[in-house]
Amino acid sequence: MNALKIKDLSEQDIDRASEMAWDDRTPFEIIQAQFGLSESEIIKLMKRRLKLGHWTIWQKKSRSVSLKRS
Repeated sequence: MNALKIKDLSEQDIDRASEMAWDDRTPFEIIQAQFGLSESEIIKLMKRRLKLGHWTIWQKKSRSVSLKRS
């Protein structure tokens, strides 16, 4: 799938990508394969959609999951 921008996705796809990003078990690579969003685009999406407290929690979770996969 070619790289897409967030603006090119439907609201349903954006919701699903956000749900997948929130889930600890879904790596960025899976979201990229399904929706064409890079890791940095996923991070931007989550930052826009989450309140500050939830963003902080997600950021910590996503870092720890990324470190475990390395």
